[in-house]
Amino acid sequence: MYRKQFLLTKKETFKLNWDKKKIYNFNLFYHPELEYTSSSFKQIEISLLGSIFDWNNPQFSNKQIIDKLVCLNTLEELFSNISKYSGEFILIYRKNNEIIIFNDTCAQSEIYYDINFTCFGSQPKLLSEIIEPLPHNNPIAKDFYTSSLFRKKFLFIGDTSHTKNIKHLKPNHYININQKNVIRFYPVNIIQELPLDEVAKRASLMIKGYINAISLRHKTAIAVTGGYDSRILFLASLDTDSKYYVLKKENMSGNHYDISIPKQLTSIYNKKFHVITIKKKEKKEFSQEYTKSIDFPRYLNLTGNIFKNHIYLSGKVSEVARNYFGYKKNITPKDLSILNGYSIHPFPIKQYSEYLSKNNTIFKKLNYNLLDMFYWEEKMGNWAAKSKTESESLKRTVIAPFNSRELLTLLLSVNRKFRDSHNNKLYNKIIYYLSNNNKDVVKLKINPCPKQKIIKLLKRIKVYNLYGNINLKLKKIGFVIF
Repeated sequence: MYRKQFLLTKKETFKLNWDKKKIYNFNLFYHPELEYTSSSFKQIEISLLGSIFDWNNPQFSNKQIIDKLVCLNTLEELFSNISKYSGEFILIYRKNNEIIIFNDTCAQSEIYYDINFTCFGSQPKLLSEIIEPLPHNNPIAKDFYTSSLFRKKFLFIGDTSHTKNIKHLKPNHYININQKNVIRFYPVNIIQELPLDEVAKRASLMIKGYINAISLRHKTAIAVTGGYDSRILFLASLDTDSKYYVLKKENMSGNHYDISIPKQLTSIYNKKFHVITIKKKEKKEFSQEYTKSIDFPRYLNLTGNIFKNHIYLSGKVSEVARNYFGYKKNITPKDLSILNGYSIHPFPIKQYSEYLSKNNTIFKKLNYNLLDMFYWEEKMGNWAAKSKTESESLKRTVIAPFNSRELLTLLLSVNRKFRDSHNNKLYNKIIYYLSNNNKDVVKLKINPCPKQKIIKLLKRIKVYNLYGNINLKLKKIGFVIF
Protein backbone atom coordinates (compact mmCIF):
# COMPACT_ATOMS: atom_id res chain seq x y z
CA MET A 1 0.00 0.00 0.00
CA TYR A 2 2.88 2.39 0.73
CA ARG A 3 5.16 1.47 -2.16
CA LYS A 4 7.41 4.36 -3.26
CA GLN A 5 5.94 6.69 -0.61
CA PHE A 6 7.70 9.23 1.61
CA LEU A 7 7.23 11.04 4.91
CA LEU A 8 9.01 14.22 6.08
CA THR A 9 8.64 14.89 9.79
CA LYS A 10 10.50 16.03 12.90
CA LYS A 11 9.74 12.70 14.54
CA GLU A 12 12.88 10.61 14.98
CA THR A 13 11.27 7.24 14.40
CA PHE A 14 8.66 5.77 12.09
CA LYS A 15 6.96 2.38 12.44
CA LEU A 16 7.77 1.22 8.89
CA ASN A 17 11.22 -0.09 8.08
CA TRP A 18 12.10 2.63 5.58
CA ASP A 19 15.33 4.38 4.66
CA LYS A 20 16.01 7.60 6.56
CA LYS A 21 17.88 10.83 5.77
CA LYS A 22 18.39 13.93 7.91
CA ILE A 23 17.43 17.25 6.30
CA TYR A 24 18.28 20.01 8.76
CA ASN A 25 15.84 19.51 11.68
CA PHE A 26 13.54 17.15 9.72
CA ASN A 27 13.77 13.43 9.07
CA LEU A 28 12.98 12.08 5.63
CA PHE A 29 11.62 8.52 5.63
CA TYR A 30 11.16 6.87 2.25
CA HIS A 31 10.20 3.46 0.91
CA PRO A 32 13.23 1.35 -0.18
CA GLU A 33 11.94 1.18 -3.78
CA LEU A 34 11.63 4.98 -4.06
CA GLU A 35 14.70 6.32 -5.83
CA TYR A 36 16.58 8.87 -3.72
CA THR A 37 19.26 11.23 -5.07
CA SER A 38 20.96 14.13 -3.32
CA SER A 39 23.44 16.87 -4.14
CA SER A 40 24.93 19.78 -2.23
CA PHE A 41 26.88 22.89 -3.15
CA LYS A 42 28.00 25.53 -0.68
CA GLN A 43 24.99 26.23 1.57
CA ILE A 44 22.43 24.53 -0.73
CA GLU A 45 21.26 20.91 -0.57
CA ILE A 46 18.76 19.18 -2.89
CA SER A 47 17.04 15.87 -2.17
CA LEU A 48 15.18 14.26 -5.08
CA LEU A 49 12.65 11.48 -4.59
CA GLY A 50 11.73 9.84 -7.90
CA SER A 51 13.01 10.34 -11.44
CA ILE A 52 13.74 13.33 -13.65
CA PHE A 53 14.59 13.27 -17.38
CA ASP A 54 16.34 15.65 -19.79
CA TRP A 55 15.04 15.53 -23.36
CA ASN A 56 18.04 17.38 -24.76
CA ASN A 57 20.56 15.22 -22.88
CA PRO A 58 18.78 11.87 -22.58
CA GLN A 59 21.88 10.17 -21.19
CA PHE A 60 21.86 12.38 -18.07
CA SER A 61 21.09 10.63 -14.78
CA ASN A 62 19.14 12.03 -11.82
CA LYS A 63 22.45 12.86 -10.19
CA GLN A 64 23.83 14.75 -13.18
CA ILE A 65 20.65 16.81 -13.45
CA ILE A 66 20.41 17.85 -9.81
CA ASP A 67 24.16 18.51 -9.68
CA LYS A 68 23.37 21.32 -12.15
CA LEU A 69 20.28 22.51 -10.29
CA VAL A 70 22.03 22.75 -6.93
CA CYS A 71 24.46 25.34 -8.33
CA LEU A 72 21.69 27.83 -9.10
CA ASN A 73 21.60 30.86 -6.84
CA THR A 74 17.90 31.65 -6.52
CA LEU A 75 14.55 29.89 -6.33
CA GLU A 76 13.48 31.72 -9.49
CA GLU A 77 16.40 30.15 -11.37
CA LEU A 78 15.57 26.74 -9.90
CA PHE A 79 11.93 26.85 -11.02
CA SER A 80 12.86 28.17 -14.45
CA ASN A 81 15.46 25.45 -15.03
CA ILE A 82 13.52 22.52 -13.63
CA SER A 83 10.65 23.30 -16.01
CA LYS A 84 12.57 21.84 -18.95
CA TYR A 85 12.61 18.37 -17.41
CA SER A 86 10.01 15.64 -17.39
CA GLY A 87 9.47 13.02 -14.68
CA GLU A 88 7.57 12.23 -11.50
CA PHE A 89 9.36 13.45 -8.41
CA ILE A 90 9.41 15.26 -5.08
CA LEU A 91 12.14 17.88 -4.65
CA ILE A 92 13.24 19.13 -1.22
CA TYR A 93 15.44 22.22 -1.39
CA ARG A 94 17.38 23.46 1.62
CA LYS A 95 19.38 26.68 1.76
CA ASN A 96 20.91 27.11 5.20
CA ASN A 97 17.95 26.55 7.53
CA GLU A 98 15.23 27.37 4.97
CA ILE A 99 13.42 24.38 3.44
CA ILE A 100 10.96 24.26 0.56
CA ILE A 101 9.25 21.25 -0.98
CA PHE A 102 7.43 20.86 -4.30
CA ASN A 103 6.67 18.22 -6.91
CA ASP A 104 6.69 17.63 -10.65
CA THR A 105 4.80 19.58 -13.32
CA CYS A 106 1.37 18.04 -12.78
CA ALA A 107 1.94 16.91 -9.17
CA GLN A 108 1.90 13.25 -10.18
CA SER A 109 4.10 12.49 -7.18
CA GLU A 110 1.66 13.66 -4.55
CA ILE A 111 2.38 15.82 -1.50
CA TYR A 112 -0.01 16.10 1.44
CA TYR A 113 0.74 18.30 4.44
CA ASP A 114 -0.83 19.20 7.75
CA ILE A 115 -2.13 22.74 8.22
CA ASN A 116 0.53 23.44 10.88
CA PHE A 117 3.29 22.51 8.38
CA THR A 118 4.87 19.95 10.70
CA CYS A 119 4.74 16.87 8.47
CA PHE A 120 4.53 16.09 4.76
CA GLY A 121 3.90 12.86 2.90
CA SER A 122 2.47 11.18 -0.16
CA GLN A 123 -0.78 9.93 1.42
CA PRO A 124 -3.17 11.32 4.03
CA LYS A 125 -2.99 7.94 5.76
CA LEU A 126 0.77 8.32 6.15
CA LEU A 127 0.33 11.69 7.85
CA SER A 128 -2.25 10.16 10.18
CA GLU A 129 0.56 8.05 11.63
CA ILE A 130 2.08 11.30 12.94
CA ILE A 131 -0.89 13.60 13.55
CA GLU A 132 -4.51 13.03 14.46
CA PRO A 133 -6.78 13.54 11.43
CA LEU A 134 -9.65 15.88 12.29
CA PRO A 135 -13.10 15.58 10.68
CA HIS A 136 -14.51 18.54 8.81
CA ASN A 137 -16.71 20.78 10.96
CA ASN A 138 -17.73 22.99 8.05
CA PRO A 139 -21.22 21.72 7.11
CA ILE A 140 -20.81 21.83 3.32
CA ALA A 141 -17.33 20.22 3.44
CA LYS A 142 -18.64 17.52 5.76
CA ASP A 143 -21.64 16.93 3.51
CA PHE A 144 -19.50 16.64 0.38
CA TYR A 145 -16.95 14.23 1.84
CA THR A 146 -19.70 11.93 3.13
CA SER A 147 -21.83 12.17 -0.04
CA SER A 148 -22.35 9.69 -2.86
CA LEU A 149 -20.93 12.38 -5.16
CA PHE A 150 -17.55 11.99 -3.44
CA ARG A 151 -17.79 8.22 -3.02
CA LYS A 152 -18.39 7.84 -6.73
CA LYS A 153 -14.88 9.08 -7.57
CA PHE A 154 -13.00 9.39 -4.25
CA LEU A 155 -11.18 12.42 -5.62
CA PHE A 156 -10.31 15.47 -3.56
CA ILE A 157 -11.27 19.03 -4.46
CA GLY A 158 -8.62 21.73 -4.87
CA ASP A 159 -6.12 21.56 -2.03
CA THR A 160 -8.58 19.93 0.40
CA SER A 161 -8.81 16.34 1.59
CA HIS A 162 -11.41 14.31 3.48
CA THR A 163 -9.94 15.60 6.75
CA LYS A 164 -9.97 19.15 8.05
CA ASN A 165 -6.27 19.39 8.90
CA ILE A 166 -4.62 17.66 5.92
CA LYS A 167 -4.13 19.57 2.66
CA HIS A 168 -3.07 18.51 -0.84
CA LEU A 169 -0.39 20.45 -2.75
CA LYS A 170 -1.60 21.61 -6.17
CA PRO A 171 0.58 21.75 -9.31
CA ASN A 172 2.69 24.89 -9.87
CA HIS A 173 2.97 25.63 -6.13
CA TYR A 174 5.63 25.05 -3.50
CA ILE A 175 5.58 24.88 0.29
CA ASN A 176 7.86 27.14 2.28
CA ILE A 177 8.14 25.11 5.46
CA ASN A 178 9.74 27.87 7.56
CA GLN A 179 7.22 30.51 6.56
CA LYS A 180 4.36 27.99 6.79
CA ASN A 181 2.72 28.96 3.54
CA VAL A 182 2.05 27.73 0.00
CA ILE A 183 3.22 29.90 -2.90
CA ARG A 184 2.42 29.81 -6.63
CA PHE A 185 5.59 29.88 -8.78
CA TYR A 186 4.09 29.38 -12.25
CA PRO A 187 3.17 31.06 -14.53
CA VAL A 188 5.34 34.17 -14.24
CA ASN A 189 5.81 35.25 -17.87
CA ILE A 190 3.38 36.16 -20.63
CA ILE A 191 2.78 33.19 -22.94
CA GLN A 192 3.30 34.27 -26.54
CA GLU A 193 1.26 32.67 -29.32
CA LEU A 194 3.53 30.66 -31.64
CA PRO A 195 2.97 29.22 -35.13
CA LEU A 196 1.47 25.73 -35.27
CA ASP A 197 4.25 24.27 -37.40
CA GLU A 198 7.04 25.64 -35.21
CA VAL A 199 5.49 24.22 -32.04
CA ALA A 200 4.79 20.82 -33.61
CA LYS A 201 8.41 20.45 -34.76
CA ARG A 202 9.87 21.33 -31.37
CA ALA A 203 7.30 19.29 -29.42
CA SER A 204 8.12 16.25 -31.57
CA LEU A 205 11.79 16.53 -30.66
CA MET A 206 11.03 17.00 -26.96
CA ILE A 207 8.62 14.06 -26.67
CA LYS A 208 11.04 11.81 -28.54
CA GLY A 209 13.88 13.01 -26.31
CA TYR A 210 11.97 12.34 -23.08
CA ILE A 211 11.04 8.82 -24.21
CA ASN A 212 14.63 8.17 -25.21
CA ALA A 213 15.83 9.34 -21.78
CA ILE A 214 13.34 7.08 -20.00
CA SER A 215 14.21 4.07 -22.19
CA LEU A 216 17.93 4.47 -21.42
CA ARG A 217 17.12 3.77 -17.75
CA HIS A 218 14.16 1.36 -18.01
CA LYS A 219 12.50 -1.27 -20.13
CA THR A 220 9.31 0.38 -21.37
CA ALA A 221 5.80 -0.65 -22.40
CA ILE A 222 3.18 1.51 -24.10
CA ALA A 223 -0.57 0.93 -24.37
CA VAL A 224 -1.57 1.83 -27.94
CA THR A 225 -5.22 2.63 -28.69
CA GLY A 226 -7.13 4.55 -31.33
CA GLY A 227 -6.47 7.91 -29.67
CA TYR A 228 -4.03 10.77 -30.08
CA ASP A 229 -1.77 10.40 -27.06
CA SER A 230 -0.78 6.77 -27.48
CA ARG A 231 -0.19 7.26 -31.21
CA ILE A 232 2.26 10.04 -30.48
CA LEU A 233 4.02 7.96 -27.80
CA PHE A 234 4.26 5.00 -30.17
CA LEU A 235 5.75 7.07 -33.00
CA ALA A 236 8.17 8.83 -30.63
CA SER A 237 9.37 5.48 -29.24
CA LEU A 238 10.19 3.73 -32.53
CA ASP A 239 13.94 3.92 -31.87
CA THR A 240 13.52 2.19 -28.50
CA ASP A 241 12.85 -1.44 -27.60
CA SER A 242 9.38 -0.82 -26.16
CA LYS A 243 6.57 -3.34 -25.81
CA TYR A 244 3.21 -2.36 -27.34
CA TYR A 245 -0.14 -3.61 -26.11
CA VAL A 246 -3.82 -2.91 -25.54
CA LEU A 247 -6.13 -4.08 -22.75
CA LYS A 248 -9.24 -5.79 -24.11
CA LYS A 249 -12.37 -6.13 -22.01
CA GLU A 250 -14.11 -9.51 -22.33
CA ASN A 251 -17.15 -7.97 -24.03
CA MET A 252 -15.02 -6.01 -26.49
CA SER A 253 -15.11 -7.00 -30.17
CA GLY A 254 -11.85 -7.77 -31.93
CA ASN A 255 -12.91 -5.17 -34.50
CA HIS A 256 -13.14 -2.41 -31.90
CA TYR A 257 -11.22 0.67 -33.07
CA ASP A 258 -8.97 0.52 -29.98
CA ILE A 259 -7.77 -2.87 -31.26
CA SER A 260 -8.03 -2.64 -35.05
CA ILE A 261 -6.35 0.76 -35.41
CA PRO A 262 -3.26 0.04 -33.24
CA LYS A 263 -2.90 -3.27 -35.06
CA GLN A 264 -2.69 -1.36 -38.33
CA LEU A 265 -0.36 1.25 -36.85
CA THR A 266 2.13 -1.20 -35.32
CA SER A 267 2.13 -3.38 -38.45
CA ILE A 268 3.29 -0.40 -40.54
CA TYR A 269 6.54 -0.47 -38.54
CA ASN A 270 6.66 -4.27 -38.05
CA LYS A 271 6.24 -3.92 -34.30
CA LYS A 272 4.72 -6.76 -32.28
CA PHE A 273 1.37 -5.84 -30.73
CA HIS A 274 -0.07 -7.66 -27.70
CA VAL A 275 -3.85 -7.81 -27.12
CA ILE A 276 -4.38 -8.64 -23.44
CA THR A 277 -7.83 -9.61 -22.22
CA ILE A 278 -8.96 -8.41 -18.78
CA LYS A 279 -10.96 -11.11 -17.03
CA LYS A 280 -13.82 -10.04 -14.80
CA LYS A 281 -12.77 -12.45 -12.02
CA GLU A 282 -9.28 -10.92 -11.86
CA LYS A 283 -10.77 -7.45 -11.77
CA LYS A 284 -13.12 -8.37 -8.90
CA GLU A 285 -10.37 -9.90 -6.79
CA PHE A 286 -8.20 -6.88 -7.43
CA SER A 287 -10.91 -4.44 -6.36
CA GLN A 288 -11.54 -6.32 -3.08
CA GLU A 289 -7.88 -5.92 -2.17
CA TYR A 290 -8.07 -2.27 -3.07
CA THR A 291 -10.91 -1.16 -0.77
CA LYS A 292 -8.99 -1.21 2.51
CA SER A 293 -8.19 2.49 2.66
CA ILE A 294 -9.75 5.76 1.56
CA ASP A 295 -6.44 6.49 -0.14
CA PHE A 296 -7.00 3.58 -2.53
CA PRO A 297 -10.70 2.79 -2.78
CA ARG A 298 -11.30 2.74 -6.50
CA TYR A 299 -11.67 0.16 -9.25
CA LEU A 300 -8.99 0.20 -11.93
CA ASN A 301 -8.88 -1.72 -15.20
CA LEU A 302 -5.36 -2.97 -14.63
CA THR A 303 -4.22 -6.14 -12.89
CA GLY A 304 -0.68 -5.40 -11.79
CA ASN A 305 2.33 -5.85 -14.05
CA ILE A 306 1.72 -7.23 -17.53
CA PHE A 307 5.34 -7.07 -18.67
CA LYS A 308 7.76 -8.05 -15.93
CA ASN A 309 10.43 -5.46 -15.03
CA HIS A 310 8.95 -2.84 -17.36
CA ILE A 311 7.68 0.64 -16.64
CA TYR A 312 4.63 1.92 -18.49
CA LEU A 313 4.59 5.12 -20.54
CA SER A 314 1.29 6.97 -20.34
CA GLY A 315 -0.26 9.69 -22.48
CA LYS A 316 -1.76 11.30 -19.39
CA VAL A 317 -1.06 15.02 -18.87
CA SER A 318 -1.16 15.69 -22.61
CA GLU A 319 -4.89 16.42 -22.19
CA VAL A 320 -3.92 19.81 -20.74
CA ALA A 321 -3.36 21.03 -24.31
CA ARG A 322 -6.55 19.56 -25.78
CA ASN A 323 -9.37 21.86 -24.64
CA TYR A 324 -11.39 19.15 -22.91
CA PHE A 325 -13.34 21.82 -21.01
CA GLY A 326 -14.35 23.64 -24.19
CA TYR A 327 -14.43 27.27 -25.27
CA LYS A 328 -16.84 28.94 -22.86
CA LYS A 329 -15.93 32.43 -21.65
CA ASN A 330 -16.94 34.32 -18.51
CA ILE A 331 -16.57 31.14 -16.48
CA THR A 332 -18.35 30.88 -13.12
CA PRO A 333 -17.62 28.58 -10.15
CA LYS A 334 -20.77 26.62 -11.06
CA ASP A 335 -19.42 26.12 -14.57
CA LEU A 336 -16.15 24.72 -13.20
CA SER A 337 -17.97 22.37 -10.85
CA ILE A 338 -20.15 21.00 -13.65
CA LEU A 339 -17.26 20.71 -16.10
CA ASN A 340 -15.35 18.71 -13.50
CA GLY A 341 -18.29 16.38 -12.88
CA TYR A 342 -19.54 17.64 -9.50
CA SER A 343 -22.95 19.07 -10.49
CA ILE A 344 -23.77 22.12 -8.37
CA HIS A 345 -22.79 20.87 -4.92
CA PRO A 346 -21.92 23.93 -2.78
CA PHE A 347 -18.52 22.62 -1.62
CA PRO A 348 -16.85 22.32 -5.05
CA ILE A 349 -18.48 25.61 -6.02
CA LYS A 350 -16.98 27.31 -2.96
CA GLN A 351 -13.52 25.87 -3.69
CA TYR A 352 -13.68 26.87 -7.34
CA SER A 353 -14.87 30.34 -6.39
CA GLU A 354 -11.67 30.72 -4.36
CA TYR A 355 -9.66 29.34 -7.29
CA LEU A 356 -11.14 31.98 -9.60
CA SER A 357 -10.62 34.85 -7.18
CA LYS A 358 -6.97 33.91 -6.60
CA ASN A 359 -5.97 33.07 -10.14
CA ASN A 360 -8.21 34.52 -12.83
CA THR A 361 -6.47 37.92 -12.87
CA ILE A 362 -3.02 36.29 -13.02
CA PHE A 363 -4.00 34.02 -15.92
CA LYS A 364 -5.55 36.88 -17.89
CA LYS A 365 -2.55 39.13 -17.34
CA LEU A 366 -0.15 36.45 -18.60
CA ASN A 367 -2.41 35.33 -21.48
CA TYR A 368 -3.18 31.84 -20.14
CA ASN A 369 -6.63 30.42 -20.70
CA LEU A 370 -8.45 29.77 -17.43
CA LEU A 371 -9.91 26.43 -18.57
CA ASP A 372 -6.49 25.18 -19.69
CA MET A 373 -4.99 26.00 -16.30
CA PHE A 374 -7.97 24.62 -14.38
CA TYR A 375 -7.65 21.33 -16.24
CA TRP A 376 -3.91 21.30 -15.52
CA GLU A 377 -4.12 22.10 -11.84
CA GLU A 378 -7.43 20.56 -10.77
CA LYS A 379 -7.96 17.60 -13.11
CA MET A 380 -4.34 16.51 -13.46
CA GLY A 381 -3.45 17.41 -9.88
CA ASN A 382 -6.22 15.23 -8.44
CA TRP A 383 -7.58 12.64 -10.90
CA ALA A 384 -4.36 11.84 -12.79
CA ALA A 385 -2.18 12.08 -9.68
CA LYS A 386 -4.31 9.64 -7.72
CA SER A 387 -4.30 7.17 -10.59
CA LYS A 388 -0.50 7.34 -10.63
CA THR A 389 -0.24 6.74 -6.86
CA GLU A 390 -2.68 3.84 -7.06
CA SER A 391 -0.68 2.18 -9.84
CA GLU A 392 2.54 2.46 -7.83
CA SER A 393 0.91 0.69 -4.89
CA LEU A 394 0.32 -2.28 -7.21
CA LYS A 395 3.97 -2.41 -8.27
CA ARG A 396 3.13 -0.86 -11.59
CA THR A 397 5.27 2.19 -12.33
CA VAL A 398 3.74 4.63 -14.80
CA ILE A 399 5.61 7.61 -16.27
CA ALA A 400 4.04 10.36 -18.39
CA PRO A 401 6.60 11.80 -20.85
CA PHE A 402 4.33 14.84 -21.38
CA ASN A 403 4.78 15.77 -17.70
CA SER A 404 7.10 18.68 -18.46
CA ARG A 405 6.27 22.32 -17.76
CA GLU A 406 8.30 23.49 -20.75
CA LEU A 407 6.52 21.05 -23.05
CA LEU A 408 3.03 21.92 -21.77
CA THR A 409 3.80 25.64 -22.03
CA LEU A 410 4.97 25.10 -25.61
CA LEU A 411 1.78 23.22 -26.51
CA LEU A 412 -0.40 25.87 -24.87
CA SER A 413 1.29 28.56 -26.94
CA VAL A 414 -0.68 27.40 -30.00
CA ASN A 415 -4.01 29.09 -30.67
CA ARG A 416 -6.81 27.15 -28.91
CA LYS A 417 -8.69 26.55 -32.15
CA PHE A 418 -5.83 24.23 -33.20
CA ARG A 419 -5.91 22.31 -29.89
CA ASP A 420 -9.37 20.81 -29.95
CA SER A 421 -9.98 17.56 -28.05
CA HIS A 422 -11.70 15.95 -31.04
CA ASN A 423 -9.80 17.35 -34.03
CA ASN A 424 -6.45 18.49 -32.74
CA LYS A 425 -4.51 20.07 -35.61
CA LEU A 426 -1.46 20.48 -33.40
CA TYR A 427 -1.37 16.76 -32.59
CA ASN A 428 -2.02 15.90 -36.22
CA LYS A 429 1.07 17.95 -37.08
CA ILE A 430 3.13 16.22 -34.38
CA ILE A 431 2.07 12.85 -35.82
CA TYR A 432 3.04 14.17 -39.26
CA TYR A 433 6.58 15.01 -38.08
CA LEU A 434 7.12 11.91 -35.92
CA SER A 435 6.06 9.65 -38.81
CA ASN A 436 8.02 11.65 -41.41
CA ASN A 437 4.69 12.18 -43.17
CA ASN A 438 4.09 8.46 -43.59
CA LYS A 439 0.88 8.42 -45.62
CA ASP A 440 -0.31 5.13 -44.10
CA VAL A 441 0.03 6.61 -40.61
CA VAL A 442 -1.42 10.03 -41.36
CA LYS A 443 -4.59 8.57 -42.92
CA LEU A 444 -5.43 6.42 -39.84
CA LYS A 445 -8.51 7.77 -38.08
CA ILE A 446 -8.56 8.99 -34.47
CA ASN A 447 -11.14 7.25 -32.24
CA PRO A 448 -13.74 6.72 -35.01
CA CYS A 449 -16.70 6.06 -32.69
CA PRO A 450 -20.33 7.29 -33.17
CA LYS A 451 -19.81 10.12 -30.68
CA GLN A 452 -16.90 11.46 -32.72
CA LYS A 453 -19.01 11.42 -35.88
CA ILE A 454 -21.74 13.48 -34.18
CA ILE A 455 -19.20 15.97 -32.89
CA LYS A 456 -17.60 16.33 -36.33
CA LEU A 457 -21.02 17.00 -37.81
CA LEU A 458 -21.77 19.67 -35.20
CA LYS A 459 -18.42 21.29 -35.95
CA ARG A 460 -18.97 21.14 -39.69
CA ILE A 461 -22.24 23.04 -39.42
CA LYS A 462 -20.59 25.40 -36.88
CA VAL A 463 -22.94 24.78 -33.94
CA TYR A 464 -20.65 22.74 -31.67
CA ASN A 465 -19.72 25.65 -29.38
CA LEU A 466 -23.36 26.69 -29.15
CA TYR A 467 -24.27 23.12 -28.26
CA GLY A 468 -21.57 23.10 -25.56
CA ASN A 469 -22.87 26.29 -23.96
CA ILE A 470 -26.48 25.07 -24.02
CA ASN A 471 -25.48 21.70 -22.58
CA LEU A 472 -23.58 23.40 -19.76
CA LYS A 473 -26.62 25.52 -18.89
CA LEU A 474 -28.92 22.49 -18.91
CA LYS A 475 -26.56 20.56 -16.62
CA LYS A 476 -27.03 23.31 -14.03
CA ILE A 477 -30.67 22.29 -13.78
CA GLY A 478 -30.07 18.56 -14.06
CA PHE A 479 -30.46 17.84 -17.80
CA VAL A 480 -27.79 16.42 -20.09
CA ILE A 481 -28.13 16.35 -23.88
CA PHE A 482 -25.03 14.36 -24.73
